[in-house]
Amino acid sequence: MATPLPEMAVISTINKGWNILQQRLAPGRLSETDHNVEVLTTWCKPRYDLKNPQNTAEQVANTLMLAVEAIYFDNILDWDKHPSAHFVSEIQRKHTEAHRAAQIKKEQKAAEENSEAAFWERQKAAEAAKKAEVNAKKADVLKQAIHSTIMTVEESGSRPNTIDHAKSEKTRERLFNFVTHRRQQRVSDEVILSELKEVRWADDIKRELERRWDKVPTAKKEKEQRDSLGGDVRRVGALGSLI
Repeated sequence: MATPLPEMAVISTINKGWNILQQRLAPGRLSETDHNVEVLTTWCKPRYDLKNPQNTAEQVANTLMLAVEAIYFDNILDWDKHPSAHFVSEIQRKHTEAHRAAQIKKEQKAAEENSEAAFWERQKAAEAAKKAEVNAKKADVLKQAIHSTIMTVEESGSRPNTIDHAKSEKTRERLFNFVTHRRQQRVSDEVILSELKEVRWADDIKRELERRWDKVPTAKKEKEQRDSLGGDVRRVGALGSLI
């Protein structure tokens, strides 16, 4: 006797599974329509491979029964005769239990999220975020204060009550370079601002900078370091009240 082709064996198994399903549904009976085949296979496809050669008729029947139970109340199946009231009540019970299980799982998840440990974790995260925001604002205020401090520096001219603008610009360049130098040394802006307030009132700012910084850079180096401030040289702050 010839061995049946794999495809024929699969079709035979599915047909046997369908017959077992019809026996379990008795006295109800599903219509053998293309519509029912499409609806049932559509439900089974992402969950179970009906065409697996390793399937048994019982496995196919069990899967088809799960499909019937899952979509019964959607009223999309065609029936030659509807199943018994007992069968329908059993489906309803399973749906209720499944819904209740899902609800319990949802409630447990909510309880875990609202537990004391989770509460303190959220508090800790909120405090960390708030602290980061405060620190960011403080850092921005310090940067603007440093800029404002430098931009208000003026060098006196050779005549009384006059300002030497060229000399003032050069001094401000040196001060910006000093800031860059200190930041490269990982000095905080708070300390830098304090140092600038001391330096700006020195009788000779250039000499004071040389004292604090072993060598004032050349003009070319000054420009490169000033540019590294990200354009701060050209931004005039309005924070005189902070100085």
